Amino acid sequence: MRTEITTLVSRELELVDRLLEESSFGVPSADSVTAEIAKSGGKKMRPAVFLLAARALSNGLYSTKSEDMVRIAAALELIHTASLLHDDVVDGSMTRRGRPSANALFGNRASILAGDLLWCRASELILPLGNTRLMAEIVDAARDTTIGEMMCGQRIRDRGSYLAMVEGKTGSLFRAAARSAAIVAEAGDPMESALARYGTSLGAAFQIADDVIDSTTDDDTGLSGPAAVLGGTEAAIALARELSAEARRNLTPLGPSAEARALSMIADYAVDRACGVQRF
Repeated sequence: MRTEITTLVSRELELVDRLLEESSFGVPSADSVTAEIAKSGGKKMRPAVFLLAARALSNGLYSTKSEDMVRIAAALELIHTASLLHDDVVDGSMTRRGRPSANALFGNRASILAGDLLWCRASELILPLGNTRLMAEIVDAARDTTIGEMMCGQRIRDRGSYLAMVEGKTGSLFRAAARSAAIVAEAGDPMESALARYGTSLGAAFQIADDVIDSTTDDDTGLSGPAAVLGGTEAAIALARELSAEARRNLTPLGPSAEARALSMIADYAVDRACGVQRF
């Protein structure tokens, strides 16, 4: 899968990396935080989803607007990174992808404020494009991500509430990544809706798999893991696979293409991680 992604959007993802590296603010504490979070890497799944969908829908637009596409992709990754900084503070996490988290290294105050600055930088990248519908979609995703994260602080006891939480916390930004491609391509409401459903289902499957991987039985956290809420680890993985299949079904309007295949493989990858299968 890595080969397919690299072949299709490697140049754009390299340019995304450059934009991320340039997101400095001239404030040592903030720049230290953003530099540290950049070291931890990340697979840039949301930029990849946006770029692949945009290429699939391009009809020539992608090549003439490639710089705009890179700016949008970078903004999506900045928003995701900001949410990670905030989440680690809220959750009291001391590690991130096997490294000390930014808040462990620099403190909560620096991490929160650096996250706020990354939100601002993302807006700076998108606003010059002058696409109000695109901006509205991303603002909606930011709101829904925050609501989903707030739900994590509640004791979730039923499947419906758990699904609402994962669809907000993780599904909303994947939704924005996929739907934004249709917005930019002016592909119409049916395609926007299909890609929005793809992103929401993909993100929910991704979060359930993450929760299975990170599952805890510590009742003192006030959180209920997916195994407890959904009836066991196998049931949680089964639900994630259902959502992954739903994501793939919503790619049908794209038609056959290398980009659509890659998007389908991302949906598989979202769940395979919880089963020890490596595709990306």
